[in-house]
Amino acid sequence: MPVAGVEGIPSSIANAPATVASSNTGTNAPTEVFHPGDVVAIFRTAGDIKFDPNPWSEHIRDDGTITPPEIGSVKVADRTPLDLQRELQRKYEVIYRGITVTVTAGDRYYHVVGEVNAPGPKVYLTKTDITQAISSAGGLNEFASWTLKLFHPSGKFDKVDYAKALKGDPKHNLQVYPGDRIVVTRRWL
Repeated sequence: MPVAGVEGIPSSIANAPATVASSNTGTNAPTEVFHPGDVVAIFRTAGDIKFDPNPWSEHIRDDGTITPPEIGSVKVADRTPLDLQRELQRKYEVIYRGITVTVTAGDRYYHVVGEVNAPGPKVYLTKTDITQAISSAGGLNEFASWTLKLFHPSGKFDKVDYAKALKGDPKHNLQVYPGDRIVVTRRWL
């Protein structure tokens, strides 16, 4: 007999104790946190039954939130996948019995474009700064200006003096996050 609110789910599954699946795998290290622009994927299952054939996913908005189905806005930025998973598990348990919620980070990229040796998307693996990002793009080419622009998903940008960044100046060797775009312009000869 189905439990109210979980139509179509056998009572053995609907009345089973809730569990939280671990997300501590490869790219989801326990200390790695979400940032605006990241993609969050949410899987909802009850036993062998998937609520959705595909995970629900959303880019984190500039205000650091997402809006998963049925539970409204949730603050995600600066939280680990496991921390978010636990909160979503609690929220979905109010609606469904025996649900298991799994949270993962989608692929995370930043882009380096313009006068570098290997322009294009770069996989964001861990904390990355301007000098590391430029290095991942093969370094500046012979036509590059030493003034760069770091664009954020919000549309805001920072001007960076790459020579100062190489010397370790924290005002210029800024952190790069998923969704950011570094533009290396051509210098005028």
